[in-house]
Amino acid sequence: MGGPPDTTLWRVITSYADPQMNSANSVVVDGVHAARGQKALHVHTTTSDPVYVQSKTLPAVNNVFWGRVLAWFDADPGAATRGHWAAFVGLGKKGDSMQDTEVRIGGQFGILTINYFGNDANQISSSKDGEYSDGVKVPLRTWTCFEFQFKGDTHELRFFIQGQEVSQLHVTNWGQFGRPPIASWSPVYDRVRIGYQSFNADTPIDVWYDSVAIDPSRIGCER
Repeated sequence: MGGPPDTTLWRVITSYADPQMNSANSVVVDGVHAARGQKALHVHTTTSDPVYVQSKTLPAVNNVFWGRVLAWFDADPGAATRGHWAAFVGLGKKGDSMQDTEVRIGGQFGILTINYFGNDANQISSSKDGEYSDGVKVPLRTWTCFEFQFKGDTHELRFFIQGQEVSQLHVTNWGQFGRPPIASWSPVYDRVRIGYQSFNADTPIDVWYDSVAIDPSRIGCER
């Protein structure tokens, strides 16, 4: 309580100047909200820095892994600016590149989106480009089960809320709404981040995470 998560499994990032920490941001275990048990991981951010826990290992088989996270968002990260933010990120390198490729699950335009940093391609949860009224919004002030599959062997990403797939966020080639497709886009995943980063969205933001699980197979929301 009041400290970081298990340091044998996770390391904390609160600054672009990693490993230097930014005291304006924090990642600690507390008891303000808890889904299962009495404690959860509280991510608090007031800046545009990355504020995450990052896995020290990744149980991927054939460059494929699943994640399951219960999350409590205290406020909508994009409510005022509709800016870009991320919560779950798969990282790795492509070929002999020295720079990480980041596949970011988060939001923009006031709805859930997935972003590829790479070339900043977007996949959005609404049914029409430029029209976001039917897009999927972040559930607020309630515990919500988020699942994701980073499927590097076939260059796919799948995303689920409360056990139901968000079909618009099933990424295959980033060619949504007629955009030019990107072939062989997946990096070789070696880390996953869970937390929050605001690129131009609202801060301060508080998010709690509980029952975090990463596995080569789907975990489900009930376990």
